[in-house]
Amino acid sequence: MTYLTDIGEFLAALGYTPIYYFYLDESASNCIAITPYGGTEKTPVTGEKITQPDIQIMIRNSDLNIAFTKATEIYELLRTVYNSKIGSTRFMKITPKAPPGYIGRSTESGLHHISINFSVQY
Repeated sequence: MTYLTDIGEFLAALGYTPIYYFYLDESASNCIAITPYGGTEKTPVTGEKITQPDIQIMIRNSDLNIAFTKATEIYELLRTVYNSKIGSTRFMKITPKAPPGYIGRSTESGLHHISINFSVQY
């Protein structure tokens, strides 16, 4: 999924690492995962299809403040994407569905999880 790796590589280049796709690696305490889910496909009057998947970015960290800071920075960064090329993908826009939200703390590892959800148009 090129658009996912384009977003991931964009974030990694800014220091948000390590990044995983589809899951959080159990061996990594402090990491980020990008996962697609749902979304819609639209065909405007022009007949050109617009792909609009939803993505979840999950931040896991042992320090709650660091987790929220990273989540807020990523939220602010991606919500400003409008008619921009990132990697090989031309994004029409990336729209947050809600501000970063605290999912909870793992009972086994004690790691904090913060979630951000976006609707992506490309």
